[in-house]
Amino acid sequence: MGLGADSFKKGLAKKNWLKKQMVIPTLKSTVVISDRDIQFLAPINAGGQATVFLAKIFNQTMAAIKLYRRSDDMTDCYQRELAILQGTSHRSIPKLLGSFANETHLGLVLELLKGWPLAKLIGHMRARKELISLEIIRYVAVELLSVLSYILGKNIIHQDIAPDNIVLTNDGNVYLLDFGAAIDHAQPRSRPFGKRRYLAPELLEGEPASTVSDLYSLGAVLFEAVLLRPFLGQSYRKEFGLLQQRLAQNHEDLQMVIRACLAPSPDLRPKSATRILSILRKVEITSTAKDKLAQLLTSAGPAN
Repeated sequence: MGLGADSFKKGLAKKNWLKKQMVIPTLKSTVVISDRDIQFLAPINAGGQATVFLAKIFNQTMAAIKLYRRSDDMTDCYQRELAILQGTSHRSIPKLLGSFANETHLGLVLELLKGWPLAKLIGHMRARKELISLEIIRYVAVELLSVLSYILGKNIIHQDIAPDNIVLTNDGNVYLLDFGAAIDHAQPRSRPFGKRRYLAPELLEGEPASTVSDLYSLGAVLFEAVLLRPFLGQSYRKEFGLLQQRLAQNHEDLQMVIRACLAPSPDLRPKSATRILSILRKVEITSTAKDKLAQLLTSAGPAN
C-alpha cells in the first residue's frame, strides 16, 4: 500500500466503512473481490451527501470510491446516481467501474479524474488576478452544454450544477460530476437542492426544478468563470454591464447565452440546451482551446 495506507484502512474498518467483500459488476459477469484487493489511499473530498476516497483496485487500477452512509435520503441519492451512471454514456460523465453495498454504506467505484475542480481554478486565477482565457471558457461552455443536452434528452435534471461539480482534467477534458441529486423530469422534487448561489430564483420560491433551472445554474457558473466573481442577481444592470465589458468583442454570442440563462423568469430562459449549443457552435471551437486548457492546468500545478 501507499504511505500511511495501512493505518488509513484500519481507520476505515473501525468505522465499518469496509466489508470483507465488494461486488464490482462488469458487462458479462459479476466479480467479487476481497478487501485485500482494494487499497484505500486517502480521502479526496467530503461533501454533504458522500465522501470520496482515492483507492487502487486489483493493485493496478486507480479509482475514486464514493461512499454514501446508509439512510433513507442517502440510499435514494445512491440509487439515483447508480441508475444514471449505468444508463448514460457521454465523454463528460465519469465512467462507472462498479458498485458495492454493506450494512452501513453504499459505494460507487468511479474512474479517477486528475485535474482541477472549476471552483478551485476560479479561486486560483482570482488569487493571481488573472482572467481565464475566453477561448477556454467558450470551450468549457460547449462541453457542458453538450452533456446537459444529453442528460436533458434523457429527462434527467441534474439540480446541482456548480463549479465544485465540474472537473477540468489535465488533458483538457471537461466533466460534470455528482448525480446524487438528479431527478427525473417527470417526478420533480418539491424542495430546492444545490448551492443557493447557483439556484434559479423560482426554486427559492418553492417551484419544482426543471430543465430551465439547470440552465440558470449553468449561466451562473459561466458568469463566475468569465468574471471570477459570483452572480448575485441583486443588480442585473450592474452585473450584466460587467459581463458586457468582458465579452464586448467577438464574444457577443457567449454574452447573449449567459444573459439568457440568467433571466429571472423561467419563461424567458432558453428551453433547450441543444438550441444554446447550436448558437455557440456557430463560432468554431478550435482544437487549440482544449490544449490551452491543459496548458493552463499544467502551469497551475496540482490542485490542492
